[in-house]
Amino acid sequence: MQLPLLSSNNESLPEPVIPTSIRNGPKIDLHRHLLGSITADILLKVAREHAHSIPYTISELEDLLVVKEPVDGLQPFFKAWPFLSKFMTSPDIISSMVRYVLEDAHNDNVIYTELRVGWGMTGRESFSVKEFLGGIQKGLLQAEKDFGIIGRVIFGITRHLFAHHASWQRQILWTNIVEAVNEYKNSVVVGFDLSGIEEKYPANLFLEEFQQIKKMGLPITIHCGETVGAQDIWATINTLKPSRISHALSSVIDDSLLKQLSQSQIPVEICFTTNWLTKTVSNLAEHPVKKMHSNGVKIVITTDNPAICRTTLSKEYALLISQVGFTISDINQFIENSLSSIFGDDFLQQSIREKFLSMGGKCLD
Repeated sequence: MQLPLLSSNNESLPEPVIPTSIRNGPKIDLHRHLLGSITADILLKVAREHAHSIPYTISELEDLLVVKEPVDGLQPFFKAWPFLSKFMTSPDIISSMVRYVLEDAHNDNVIYTELRVGWGMTGRESFSVKEFLGGIQKGLLQAEKDFGIIGRVIFGITRHLFAHHASWQRQILWTNIVEAVNEYKNSVVVGFDLSGIEEKYPANLFLEEFQQIKKMGLPITIHCGETVGAQDIWATINTLKPSRISHALSSVIDDSLLKQLSQSQIPVEICFTTNWLTKTVSNLAEHPVKKMHSNGVKIVITTDNPAICRTTLSKEYALLISQVGFTISDINQFIENSLSSIFGDDFLQQSIREKFLSMGGKCLD
């Protein structure tokens, strides 16, 4: 079931005025894909550092990497991912990418972010999952040293890619992922994610894998209810029992599901600009986040793919004010929701909260 599109004549995303208190205040971003955070500028910097040749100007790269107007679904939205994936040819390159991506987040006063990453889906990668996570760790440590931003990752598998492997290939891939994630648990990896095409790939197909992840002590967050109906959200929360979920937009067509989400207080990661660019919704003022919030759902605002969307977390908050009608008080609640929903151990959570409070905490009216 496709979530019905809402009517709108908007052809371009409005550029909001960002209140100074939001721009300068400390923020938490819990859903930020590594590949979707790589700008043309970052790509050129990494290429120069590692003696790579890129046969594009910065303008041509921006045309390749950025989605400027709404497109028909997820596949054209992620048009640049195959190109970016091919560029990730060594752990050192990945290290540099991570450092620059976290620098961008730091420039928006994000003090903590959880990057979404995945590796090994094609079986043609030139190095192992462990080497991949080692490269990420190096980038996280360098970014924290240089900018003070704390970063961790949520490792994920992509529904349609993982399911298309033959059973023996899937087993080998999964063993490699589990061994690597277990080695880097908490120091790098603080959670696990399921993303990808929802149609034909319901959550229960991955029950065995995610039960194993939960036995390892890692929380999970699942992309669900973005392009299909509420039944996928029900299946996700009843089968996989996630600690957080992403999108869940179709929950607004099922009052009993909204009530369940409100009572359980499962944090729901909202990706406002992404939803508009993929035509999941086409009227910003009537984005499902409005009804979800009014029904008591615990909302977490995220950037998702800031380079693709040309957005920042500050801009996402400003759009919620200008387009949906939320207040600074609502924004403060969303920020607090993010702060209370981070993954990782007690020490990490306490460290981030102390840093948040030391920087002033809440935005001022």
